[in-house]
Amino acid sequence: MKKLILLLSVVFVTNQTKAQSSILLTNNGTATTLAPNSVIYETTQASSNTKVTIDVKNTSGSTKSYIAKRYDVLLHATNTSTAVAYFCIAGSCYGPPTIVSPDPLVLNSMQSASELQGPYQMLVGDLDEAETVGESHVKYTFQNTNDANDSVQISVKYNATPAGIKKNSVAANILNIIPNPAANNFNLQFTSDVSVSSEIVIQNAVGQVVLSKNYQVNVGKNDVWLDISNLSKGIYFLNLNTGNSTSTKKLVIN
Repeated sequence: MKKLILLLSVVFVTNQTKAQSSILLTNNGTATTLAPNSVIYETTQASSNTKVTIDVKNTSGSTKSYIAKRYDVLLHATNTSTAVAYFCIAGSCYGPPTIVSPDPLVLNSMQSASELQGPYQMLVGDLDEAETVGESHVKYTFQNTNDANDSVQISVKYNATPAGIKKNSVAANILNIIPNPAANNFNLQFTSDVSVSSEIVIQNAVGQVVLSKNYQVNVGKNDVWLDISNLSKGIYFLNLNTGNSTSTKKLVIN
């Protein structure tokens, strides 16, 4: 019986050792430590770049080499454009086709990437948003080049709502365009449950963006006047994007 208990204890300790990682991650933007499988929530602007910077620390007693892997779980796409993810680490930057860093990040015992000389030593995860704002999800794994079990993964979710928090909502069923058909201008009317940044986008019949306007949505009734005097006659589609939802209405210009 004593031998069995001793054997089980050895197995337990061994498994505990394997489960430990030498990697400590910190969100450089908020100075918060990131637990394994943490999620960072970011918001984007249409056709703009959003960066997330992650510091990597070697907490072991010896020098380690680490690589970064990128997984594009979901990239927001429209009929004409798609969000693009890429990253930098260990002093080099890599385009979208590169999903595993070719050159490792070498850290001495208790050293952080932020302590190294030169730019882009920490991981900088970039997302170039599409022509409209939408939800994207990118995962990053940091792994010891000599031990696949020594790794940590985190996620970056763009324009997503954290669990337990009510989504920003704009009531699409009471989104009105007055007048419609319109000529030189019109009034966009809608109500919202929350205050949130939004983007009003008008696309022509083939999906090209012909007008884009940022607007701060207020709780309750909203009225927005839009000048369309420079647009040709025809059929258009108006999209009200809040990041978490999109309301669409047909617009006719005479």
